[in-house]
Amino acid sequence: MTVIAGALPVSLVSFTAKAQADHTVSLACTTSLENNNKSFLVERSKELKTFDKVGEVTDLGANSNALKNYHLADFTPYQGTSYYRLTQTDLDGKTTVYPVVPVVLRLVVE
Repeated sequence: MTVIAGALPVSLVSFTAKAQADHTVSLACTTSLENNNKSFLVERSKELKTFDKVGEVTDLGANSNALKNYHLADFTPYQGTSYYRLTQTDLDGKTTVYPVVPVVLRLVVE
């Protein structure tokens, strides 16, 4: 059992992954509060065991109490179902891993 003391460094409003017509995946997250935030890492997996880095957002202010939106694109997503996860790192090096979101990229046969 994990016990978290104090407030989380980030209040995540949403984390989404959406397949695009150009066969990429649009990734977005929105926060409503950030305290000592250093970065966001987005990774993908095919089978929920191993994860590959898609991208990282590091150019952000450490503190905010307003809505903030972040966007990344996965230009080389897996075909079929992929699972994306978001990991937040604070200035002290502590990480918070958020629940995985699935996306389905269908192969178009012409």
